[in-house]
Parts: sequence; C-alpha cells; structure tokens
Amino acid sequence: MVFVAFLAIALGSMGAEPLRLSLWPDEAPLGDGKSEPVKVPITVHLPEPGKATGAALVICPGGGYGGRVVEGEGHGIARWLNAHGIAGIVLEYRLPAGNYHRPLLDVQRALRVVRSHAGEWKLDPRRLGIV
Repeated sequence: MVFVAFLAIALGSMGAEPLRLSLWPDEAPLGDGKSEPVKVPITVHLPEPGKATGAALVICPGGGYGGRVVEGEGHGIARWLNAHGIAGIVLEYRLPAGNYHRPLLDVQRALRVVRSHAGEWKLDPRRLGIV
C-alpha cells in the first residue's frame, strides 16, 4: 500500500522535462593534479512553480560504490521531492575505482553548480542539502 501511494505521488508529479547538464566541461579532476575525459551528468527536477519552496537536494543514488541505482534511488526520489515543492538534483557521480576523490569531487562540484544556478532555477542557496 505504501509503495502504491509513493508511486502515485511520483508519477502524478511528473511535470516539465528535467534539465540535464554535464557537471564538468571537458575533463573531471582526479584529485591528484590529473584529470580524465569523462561526462558526469546531473539532472535537475524542478517542482511546479506554484508548489516550489526554494529548497533543493542533491541526490547521490546508492549502489555501494559498485554501481548506481539512478532511477529508483535518484529520479524516483526527485519526483517525490517535487511533489512536496523541493527541487531534486540527481548526480550520476563517478564511481571511485580505487580513487575516493572521484565521487567527493563530483559532489562538491554539484553543490557549487546548483548554487550558481540558484537564481535561474528559483532556489534559495541557503536551503540546499544533500542526500
């Protein structure tokens, strides 16, 4: 029953197409002065303007650093947040592959990118969190 309610809220809140952009322009840093050519996308799910609270969460989908469950633990949560007036930004962070700096650098960059677009996306940069 709880799952059905969650699904109804998530599907019912699907509004405008989410915005998808690359976190790093061309190459992403590795944390040791080197970089790698890789695309790290974020998907911005904004709530309907009438519901928007100005709050936002950067969502780092789980997967135990062996993978990422992007739909269920990313976009599904973002849609649920949208139903409650909160923007959900899904970060498809790089997996560590032996370098713990990769995901940490991606998370830090995602927070900076969201803050830099706060005015455009009608978010309060002081009401930004991470999950």
